[in-house]
Amino acid sequence: MAVSKRLGFSMVEAVIGIGLAAVLILSIIALSTAALSGDSKAEMTQVALSAADAELNRFARAVSVVGSSARSEFWSAPDSVSEYQKYSGAGALSESTSNRTAFTYEYRYVSVGAAGGTALLGKEQPDNRLRKVDLTVGWWNGEEGKPGYGRLTLTATRLIRESDLREP
Repeated sequence: MAVSKRLGFSMVEAVIGIGLAAVLILSIIALSTAALSGDSKAEMTQVALSAADAELNRFARAVSVVGSSARSEFWSAPDSVSEYQKYSGAGALSESTSNRTAFTYEYRYVSVGAAGGTALLGKEQPDNRLRKVDLTVGWWNGEEGKPGYGRLTLTATRLIRESDLREP
């Protein structure tokens, strides 16, 4: 009785091997695409954080200039007590562009005081107010119609003292 030796793979074995290789290659491509997308989102978040910090610095300088309309309007405006009430007065920007991305800004602020609503140091004093400013920065991430496209936001906060003064 003669024993025959197999010289190759059967058709079923070849199809299964090619299928497994295709699944492995497609998985690697999908993971690489997701990693690049996440990296792009992280980069844009850092750019937005820098834009928010720069805008808060600019805004704080604008509202601390002695005799400016931005200063008087900021300190005379009522607090933003609801999420829909935003400050858009003097000194505030509504948008800017950085790194070829358009950013929108929304300011909200509230006066800061001691517990129970009393003024800081327990009594009202001129130039003793402190306001917490929240700046929400929004931008569109990715390309329209592509996976990962959507509106992203982040919020940065700064405390501004009324006693901080700058000469014009």
